[in-house]
Amino acid sequence: KVKVTTNKDGSASILMTIDYHLPDKAPVVKEERLIEVGAPDATGSYLIKWQARFTPAGKKDVVFNRNSYGGFAIRLAAEFCGDPKAGKPGWTFSRSAEPKANKGRARWMAYCGVAQNGKPAGIAIFDHSENPRHPALWQTRSHYPYLNPSFTCKEDYTLSPGKTLRLTYGVLVHDGKASPEMLEKAWGKFISPAK
Repeated sequence: KVKVTTNKDGSASILMTIDYHLPDKAPVVKEERLIEVGAPDATGSYLIKWQARFTPAGKKDVVFNRNSYGGFAIRLAAEFCGDPKAGKPGWTFSRSAEPKANKGRARWMAYCGVAQNGKPAGIAIFDHSENPRHPALWQTRSHYPYLNPSFTCKEDYTLSPGKTLRLTYGVLVHDGKASPEMLEKAWGKFISPAK
């Protein structure tokens, strides 16, 4: 089930109800997902808030197996992210914490560079401080632009009947350069929005 609401300021919300099941079998897990797309600011930048609530559909534990994916990721079209062979600098990853190696923990991770129009731009994912196993372990791939926070990267996660798994992520799509200080401030605003 999907319900989409759009607003005159360019913001929107998408509410989804999803059942996960094997073919012709009863659901194992139910998810309610809310995606809130913020209105673009004067630069064209905007924030997407992605929230998921998972509950077991039956009376048995549900195990989210150890997996580097973890349920939420962004994969970008490589042609939009520079082309060093054509003299266009490639995009680079940055994160809120060291080390910069794959599978490191961080509050946020960004991928920035020069867009096809020749101007700086980028995207960042924020891991909410209330997510299980925060700060997230991150998977990245530069040969095809990809990044994702994975709470199941190193171990299984068991969800018992009557319990709810909540995951919340922010996606900041921005024009212009983004310093670590700016992204850290944006992450702080994401986890503690002004009332």
